[in-house]
Amino acid sequence: IAKEKGWNLEDAARRLRYSFLTRCAKRIGATAILTAHTQNDQAETVLMQLLRGTAFLKGMPAKQGQVIRPLLTVPRQALTEYLEELGQDFREDVSNRDTSRTRAWVRHKVLPLLESRYPGLKQTCERLAKIQSEQADHFDRLAEKLTLRSISVRQADVAVQKLPFQDKSSQWDNHGAFKTPFPLLVCCHLAFWMQ
Repeated sequence: IAKEKGWNLEDAARRLRYSFLTRCAKRIGATAILTAHTQNDQAETVLMQLLRGTAFLKGMPAKQGQVIRPLLTVPRQALTEYLEELGQDFREDVSNRDTSRTRAWVRHKVLPLLESRYPGLKQTCERLAKIQSEQADHFDRLAEKLTLRSISVRQADVAVQKLPFQDKSSQWDNHGAFKTPFPLLVCCHLAFWMQ
């Protein structure tokens, strides 16, 4: 399926897992799907986003549609110790040990190395993900608000309306192009980039 769809194996497995869980939830009438993603998983995700050059290092959202991740602030070790105290078995996929896979490499090689120099890195990544998620949400709302207020498209013509922060220097230049103040350019760029 991964090759057929052009996905990497990790992405394909994730998509198929969530698709399966969504179908199961629908079949039994469940309104939520809870996962056991921990603070470790969140730190791994943030580091992977950093390595890919993602604009906002948001990690995994605590809630995304039906999926709820209630353990994102809990270290994996605390969870496994708790399960052992209960005598509860748990299963870990063998692919989680295969360091040729990016997440396993980050989990078993990169994160321990970074933590040897920066103890508390997982908590730092968790905090960063929360802050970056809030910032991304703020910019989404701002871009949507500014886009709705500042740009209207009529028959392929773009009309830029005056915003409160525009100054008198906003006018047509000698070449017939509209000189737009920097804040409007940034907000319009964000509006289109964030979509």
